[in-house]
Amino acid sequence: MYSIGTGPAVWLAGILTLCVALRFISQQARTPSNGPFTVPFIGTLAFWGKKKLLHLRLNEWSHQYGDFFYFKIGRSPVFVLNSPEAVNDLLIKRGSKYSSRPRLSNQASLITQNARIVALPYNDQWRLYHDLLGMQNSKIFMPFQEFESRQSLLNLLDYPDDFWKK
Repeated sequence: MYSIGTGPAVWLAGILTLCVALRFISQQARTPSNGPFTVPFIGTLAFWGKKKLLHLRLNEWSHQYGDFFYFKIGRSPVFVLNSPEAVNDLLIKRGSKYSSRPRLSNQASLITQNARIVALPYNDQWRLYHDLLGMQNSKIFMPFQEFESRQSLLNLLDYPDDFWKK
């Protein structure tokens, strides 16, 4: 039987490790530097310690990193504003920059085709939908919404296990 040996496997493992390391380093370079060290897929959870409550950890980090810092919980980024000045600078003075909704996943964008106003970022398309479905126009749909709400509640009472199928 022919064997290729362990040489190619070692090279392949080395190249894979190098690729993962380079991706991790490039990701760290793109994130804000002010905050605790993050580990891929875990974030900062590895550094929280035993039974450390979130508000206590945030208090420690605020003394260590200042009024504005960044960390990750899993793959989700978290930005912390820890003073009225930081809140005023970022949310009041430059609020239009940060006031949009979070970006949907690619799957959600494909499914909705950017036609659901609740998932749209604040842009010209959102303004158009908002004007079309404004308060005056939405009063037309109130009886239908009331009926559907009542029907859903009735289905929930009558068929609690599979009410959403009715």
